[in-house]
Amino acid sequence: MSKTLLIIVGLICSVLTAAGCSSTKSEYPAEALALAKQGHILYESKAYEETIIKYTKAIDIKPDFAQAYFCRGLAKKDKGDLNGAFQDYNKAIELKPDYAEPYGNRGIIKGEWHDLDGAIQDYTKAIELRPNYYKAYHNLGIDKSEKGDYAGAIQDFNKALELWPNFAKAYSGRGSARTKNKDLDGAIRDYDRAIELEPNYADAYYNRGITRTEKKDLDGAIRDYDKSIELKPDYARAYNNRGILKDRKLDYDGAIADYTKAIEISPFAEAYCNRGIAKGKKGDNAGAIPDFNQAIELWPGYANAYKDRGTVRDLTGDYAGALQDYAKALKIDPKFADAYFNRGVAEYSHRDYDAAIADWEQTIKLDSSYEEKLKEFIEKAKKDKENK
Repeated sequence: MSKTLLIIVGLICSVLTAAGCSSTKSEYPAEALALAKQGHILYESKAYEETIIKYTKAIDIKPDFAQAYFCRGLAKKDKGDLNGAFQDYNKAIELKPDYAEPYGNRGIIKGEWHDLDGAIQDYTKAIELRPNYYKAYHNLGIDKSEKGDYAGAIQDFNKALELWPNFAKAYSGRGSARTKNKDLDGAIRDYDRAIELEPNYADAYYNRGITRTEKKDLDGAIRDYDKSIELKPDYARAYNNRGILKDRKLDYDGAIADYTKAIEISPFAEAYCNRGIAKGKKGDNAGAIPDFNQAIELWPGYANAYKDRGTVRDLTGDYAGALQDYAKALKIDPKFADAYFNRGVAEYSHRDYDAAIADWEQTIKLDSSYEEKLKEFIEKAKKDKENK
């Protein structure tokens, strides 16, 4: 059974400063300025509801108060009202088109909504208006990396670090881009520097654990996940990834404990799927299937969960159910080589040799690393078919 891919997380875009939230321009009514100042103080103390009230009153007094719209948007964003924040950033930009901060922060929301092109446009505009906007370069790098433009992302992180050499998040962001670009040693150096700058930076330890896993340094990766959990005890993804490594080291009980902890903190599909895999390896197929079911309920498009449930169903005698799951996995991802391979194994075990051969030949077309092993399997299937 294959493992769910490790995911680099923790690269949440920086809030791009509340510049202008305490404006003292003389053309602004004194009462509106006083309310804005109070709002700024409340925002710094994380009293977001009260912050919103103060800025709303300031806007009532001065309806074209762009900074008040922007800063109310910050409070709405931190309160979880993304739509409200987005509208306030739009209004701030409408009132003050040369105001860099609303563009930058609107880009954060677009990124969270998976509109990466829109986010990149907003960060680019923010930088055009304010060329030393190092946090915008950082966030631009994150979204370029998400789009697979690792070279472009690294350039943006370089620029952020040129503008602020002690920017730990930019080192961590560049480390993730370098990992995806297969510069693993460069990534480790970046994470080391991020940790040197911020010794309690849990995400840097977490991401270094991912890179160490890529380098096959499993013990070093586990130490990094241990540290990230020590610093951030509710780090569900760190428990999940540590569980994957324990599974690789054949510590299935330890892996299951980590997946269970991840699920307790924040139930997500990958943790259920991975726990199902570990249970299957322990021979607990009856316990594995409910975990795969839950993974699929949380993420209906999760091809791996269908494929892995198919494997367990076949082992428990539900061949028809297994074929349904493999078919579903391949409908979601027609280029899923592992699903073709596993279906071929099931078909072979049920003496459907033509179907097994066809699936294994398709596996090789999609993933040439299977070729050496499967050539032998295919030849055996052909001979078994002749002797059937």
